[in-house]
Amino acid sequence: MTFEYRTTYVPVRYQTEREGMLFKRDLPMTTPDITSIDEYQEQMNELGRNGWGLVGVAHVLRGVYSIPQANHAGGGAISYSLTDGFTLFWQRAKPSTN
Repeated sequence: MTFEYRTTYVPVRYQTEREGMLFKRDLPMTTPDITSIDEYQEQMNELGRNGWGLVGVAHVLRGVYSIPQANHAGGGAISYSLTDGFTLFWQRAKPSTN
C-alpha cells in the first residue's frame, strides 16, 4: 500500500486588549481568539470525508518584541515567543493502479 501526504496550516489569532486610564497601551497578546474554531473544524471534517487522516501536528512559534514609545509612562521592553499557528500533517492511502 502506498500513501500520499499533505499539510495544512491553522493560524492562531489573538485578542487585542488595552489598559490604562490616561495612557492607553496594548497588552501583550496572550488570549487566543477562538471565534473561528467552527470554520477550522469544518475544514478538518471535509478532509476526513475525503479519506485524509491526521497523523501529526507541529506548533509554529514567532518572536514578539515590543519597546514602549517614549511618551508612555513606565514599562520596559517586552519579548516573548507566541504560538503563531499549527501545521497539520495528513495522509491517505493512494488508490491501487492495477
